[in-house]
Amino acid sequence: GITCARELKEAGVSSVVVEAQGRIGGRVLNSLQSEDPRMREFSKLPMEIGAEFMHGSENNVLFEWMKKHGVKGKPKASTMSLKWPNYLYFGKEGRLVDEDGAEKDEDLQRMFKVFDMLGEMDPDLVPEESLLQYFARMGVPSRVLDMGDAIFANDYAAEACDVGIKETVQEQVTWNYGEDYLVLHNCTYSDILRDMAEGLDIRLKWRVREVAYSDAEKRVTVTSEGGEVLTGSRVIV
Repeated sequence: GITCARELKEAGVSSVVVEAQGRIGGRVLNSLQSEDPRMREFSKLPMEIGAEFMHGSENNVLFEWMKKHGVKGKPKASTMSLKWPNYLYFGKEGRLVDEDGAEKDEDLQRMFKVFDMLGEMDPDLVPEESLLQYFARMGVPSRVLDMGDAIFANDYAAEACDVGIKETVQEQVTWNYGEDYLVLHNCTYSDILRDMAEGLDIRLKWRVREVAYSDAEKRVTVTSEGGEVLTGSRVIV
């Protein structure tokens, strides 16, 4: 929402951002912002407890914003590129594997190769099946299927048995962000969002009850749970 509003503002279009929570950022949250006092007291330095990294340095709005504007009040703010996954833990085997060990594990490499093949497929032609079914059909050994959940399915906030292969293929085919995994250094994601939100009209604790569109008037009406009403020519949900 903040990104959309920022783009509109720079294009000379007025907009209003409504947010149900009492803060901006959605799942972007650090420990010092937590409502849990134990989390706030755990460390004097902020720790990311929501989004932790940026996947890809190409066509990345946050990354480009940071390169262009920096972070206000944080002159040493920067990004660091990390290898991911750099460690893999096989729970059933009680074994921790580093990057070198993973490269020597034929079962893991088979799973990675099978997943990479998705980027060469046509989403309209793949069968209706889950990511787990695809792995099994392609002969991925059972001992690494749990790792497939942790590495791939977690990106969709689900397990491999609940992730559809068509959507996975669609994302792999259209992915244009690169494969860098970036973490922030000397700043937090909340710092960047604060800067991006500067000058925008943002209404906090504004929980939407209804969005209605009138064909006759070509207007959109958005009503809050408290009865407040906003009207405009367009709405982005």
